[in-house]
Formats: sequence, C-alpha cells, structure tokens
Amino acid sequence: MRSTENLEELLSHIDAEVDCLVELESCLLSEQVALRRLDAEGLLAAATRKAQIVDRQFGLSTRRAELLDALLGPDEPRCLSAMLHRAASADHAGLVARRTRLEALVRRVQRLQAMNQAYAETGRQTVSGALARLLRRRAGPEAVYGADGRVHAPDGRRVVREQG
Repeated sequence: MRSTENLEELLSHIDAEVDCLVELESCLLSEQVALRRLDAEGLLAAATRKAQIVDRQFGLSTRRAELLDALLGPDEPRCLSAMLHRAASADHAGLVARRTRLEALVRRVQRLQAMNQAYAETGRQTVSGALARLLRRRAGPEAVYGADGRVHAPDGRRVVREQG
C-alpha cells in the first residue's frame, strides 16, 4: 500500500477511534449515574457495555500501531507526533486536529474513570457503613468485633450466622 493511502487510512482510523472514545465517555457518564444512585442493574449494564467498548478500543489502538508502522521509519517512535513532520501540508492540519481531539477525549475519559472509581469507593463505604450499623443495632450497643472479624454480642454469640 502506498504511503498516501496509508495516511488516508490512518486519518480515517483516528476518526473511528474518536467515535469509540465518545461512546466510552457516554458509557462512563451512564456508569457514574448508576454509581451515584447505587443502582446495581444500571451499573451492571454500564460495566458490560464498557467492557465491550474497551475491547473495541484496544483493537483500534492495535490497528493504529500497525498503520504507524507502515508509515514511519524503523528508528522513529510509533506515535502520532512522529507523523506530523512527515505529513504533507494538506494532511498536516487534519492530523493535528485529530490528534488534538483524540488527546482531549483521552483526558476526559481518564478523568471520568477516576471520578467513577471514587464514586464506587464511596458507594462501597456507604453500604459497608449501613451494614455495620445494622449489625450493631441487632447485637446491641455493647457488641464487639471478634478476632474472626464478625460482630459478637456481649453474651459471646455471633450476630450473623453463616449460611451453607
């Protein structure tokens, strides 16, 4: 394949990556809503969708590396920045615009993912705290945690029974 055709394919491919990241961003926003509401069904749906999108993005990233291999010399780094000096002036602006949009999307997606991790941790703490309060109420205010990590009532009985 000629270099011009490879470059056109790369530009088109970056557009596909941008579309995929836009979809991931949307999915992360849905996930965030589910996390904030402690909506287990919504969270499961978002996680399933996110896994599919991340798999697709991984494939797209792998293909971008292959396209860059075809366009760049053996000693050049395999990144879009290395392509900037090689692109003709007509393609240069398009490449810069795509790279800028791709980088901005990656930063937004990373920020959303970090926020969602924080929401997930907050949700976990909220549920754990509610369960701990529930166990304390059931056992009474004098209940203690035993060496086994379970709540024990003052009379020595375990408050939560294991089901087998």
